[in-house]
Amino acid sequence: MQVTIISGKKLHPQAALWTCALGALLAMLRIEAGTNPSFVLSLSDGTPVTMSFSAEPELAGCRAISLHPDRQSWRCSDYLLYLSVQREPSADRITFVLRSLDGYAFQLHEYGCRVAVPLESGNALWTFNREAQRDIMETGLERPWVYFSAANRGIPYLALVDRSGGNRVSLGLLEQDHIVLLRGEPGADRKNYVLTLRQTDDAMAGLFRDTIYISRDGSSWFHNARNYTRAVDSHLGFQPPSIPDAALNSTYDSWYWSLDHIDQELTWDLAKQSRSLGFKSYLIDAGWDTSDGEYVKGLKGKTGDYWPPPEKFPDFAGLIQDIQTQLGMKVMLWMQQYAMGRLSRYYGPLGYSLCSVGDPEGGNLAETPMLCPRTHAVQDHMKDLFDRILGSYRPDALWFDWQEEIPQACEASHSHQDDYFGQGYNRTQQIIHETVRRYSPDIFIDMRWPFANLNNKPYTHLWQPIDSAGDWEAMRLRAMVMRPFSAGLVMGTDEMYWDPKLPDAEVARFMAAVVFTGVPYFGPNLPAETSAHREMLRAWVAFYESNREDLVYGDFSPYGDRDRPDQLIEGQKATYIYYGNRFAGVVRLARAPRVVHVVNNSDSPGIQLTVHGLKEGKYSASVSDLTLQHRNRPVPVRLTEQAVLRFDVPVGCLLTLTPIG
Repeated sequence: MQVTIISGKKLHPQAALWTCALGALLAMLRIEAGTNPSFVLSLSDGTPVTMSFSAEPELAGCRAISLHPDRQSWRCSDYLLYLSVQREPSADRITFVLRSLDGYAFQLHEYGCRVAVPLESGNALWTFNREAQRDIMETGLERPWVYFSAANRGIPYLALVDRSGGNRVSLGLLEQDHIVLLRGEPGADRKNYVLTLRQTDDAMAGLFRDTIYISRDGSSWFHNARNYTRAVDSHLGFQPPSIPDAALNSTYDSWYWSLDHIDQELTWDLAKQSRSLGFKSYLIDAGWDTSDGEYVKGLKGKTGDYWPPPEKFPDFAGLIQDIQTQLGMKVMLWMQQYAMGRLSRYYGPLGYSLCSVGDPEGGNLAETPMLCPRTHAVQDHMKDLFDRILGSYRPDALWFDWQEEIPQACEASHSHQDDYFGQGYNRTQQIIHETVRRYSPDIFIDMRWPFANLNNKPYTHLWQPIDSAGDWEAMRLRAMVMRPFSAGLVMGTDEMYWDPKLPDAEVARFMAAVVFTGVPYFGPNLPAETSAHREMLRAWVAFYESNREDLVYGDFSPYGDRDRPDQLIEGQKATYIYYGNRFAGVVRLARAPRVVHVVNNSDSPGIQLTVHGLKEGKYSASVSDLTLQHRNRPVPVRLTEQAVLRFDVPVGCLLTLTPIG
């Protein structure tokens, strides 16, 4: 069995300890070994779905009280169980209510849902929880795959798709703050494929209720995930935040080449250089918060202080103010507020609030550098910490890191104030959110995969993919996987870094991928960059800033190869087509665009792409150079509704089609 654990950004050396100690995985092994009472319902197309429950006291001697096609009620020992199916055009929702007859609290170890469909050649698994590399699908279905989600990482949703990317069956939970295991595997007869969802919070209450989303709708993986997202957002009452204009700013960050070795002089110099290239925001990443080299020390270091060392930053508040006033840039501060080392000034009063987990090797409890969000002390600390930082330094935005490594199964001796991890985590997130909003409603929050998830949508404005330094294609695909879940927020990119020695055309591919993916975050080594690279970067930042409403808020769609799609964005002013994998089929537009921009981000020169949905007529065709200037004089062309765009466009350059008349 392959177990996939989604990994975090900038992992500390001890991250493997906390990741391997997931209580949910132990629960999975217990559950799979046990035998729990199961109940069968039918989807709208007749597909059977099996629900199962494990509780203490156990459910036993189950007998039906009433059985109808859309609802069932059962008496099981000291419990009443109600099951119902709500049938909708694109999905079925199965809701259960399990309560004790005497009203006393009981322990629900887990509940599960299982659905099987005939296995077809070319099927694949798709999920938010798989970290894309060179494809977005898991095609090796001959073995089981298990994915993990919780309030602070991932989304409890898994889909089986056909060879064209159409949904065959998808399975998801509407509540987002639980520990969930998702599993895909061939059936025992190898003729069916089985999806299983298990919620393993192991919680106490007198009544439990939840709803599972199952879709047999044949729409694309992208649109089905959007439908699921709408169902979740509606169920949870999510209200999209007001997005500050600064959240759309092109942003510079030096992390990938400077690491945490930054100081006031370097930060000011880089802010000036980035502003001269057109950047509107500056991210001060790890290194402002404590001494050089402390980041990698984790539990053994000073992380968690957030007091800029005077030898590095003699006037940190003044530096931020100068960047804001003299350069006219917005300033974003990096934080990993749930992490704390033993040498932090906060360890004395808060050390007892760190999470402890079972050591997977020795079996003893091991202290982690992660603060437990289920304690009053941590909740109070977050309010005080953010009050101090916002009041002292007055940043315009906050970039949150490393929350996915908070252990869900904390075994420390401190008292837990909340019934289960997700409840405490969300309570603490809400405290941070309210503290920030109270200071200024214009401060925006940036979160990155995998804790940029549906559960955290109320607490953020912008999502971005996990680290992808030196790999623009992985970054692009990772952002695409997040896109269908991001309704109400804006999508950004990782702080893209490349080797300054790369050829100009290859560097242009990095820049184009970033700008055609979301709010652009760049992180090249500016002092080491060539003048040519700097001019190219200036041009791409200017292109983004001129078209950012379209690029951020336009209708995003994947097209082409199922496993490695390209993408297009249909905005109000123009349509933007990313041509990366030389798709030989037809790209279908939802509406006729005013202007068309096609970037050749493939590995060879020339574009040959069939596009349907154009407005028939005359166009001016312009091909750019690497600085996005006209390579030659624009030429008139006549295009029909479906036309083959065949132009000599160099790698990393733009084709622009503008209507004439």
